[in-house]
Amino acid sequence: MNDDIHITGDRVYIKATATLNLKGNTISTSAFAREPLSKKGMDESQITGSASSYARKYALNGLFCIDDEKDADTMDNSHSQSNKAQPRKNTQQSNDDKPWYNDGNFEADKEGMYNAVTQGMSPQAIVKQLRQTYKVSREMADSIVNILNSDCDVG
Repeated sequence: MNDDIHITGDRVYIKATATLNLKGNTISTSAFAREPLSKKGMDESQITGSASSYARKYALNGLFCIDDEKDADTMDNSHSQSNKAQPRKNTQQSNDDKPWYNDGNFEADKEGMYNAVTQGMSPQAIVKQLRQTYKVSREMADSIVNILNSDCDVG
């Protein structure tokens, strides 16, 4: 596992590469995570560490074909007396507090997104990652996916 820092414009991306070596056969996969410009309650080293952890998680998911849709981090593993899972409190930023992702953001982030796609990250995963920091309309999400698919020959 190793991390590299890529700077595109004023944005910092962490590229995590997971490598598996079995009996001389090596396979690697990489994933990118972008540092937010600021994150309430976090200093700069925590922001970088958070982006690194996120990128590493997705690099490992790619290496071992793990579907993160049922991520243990988002599930409630406690058991109530009725054996029904209780909803987990959402600790992520409320959608109302997030700014809208727009064409200007996309233009600023496009090169980093292209790099992420060429390193194996899917356009859909990029949109999912954007939604952690921004509100992304369905039209904008579809546009990003279509542009990345066509420009990067994905699909």
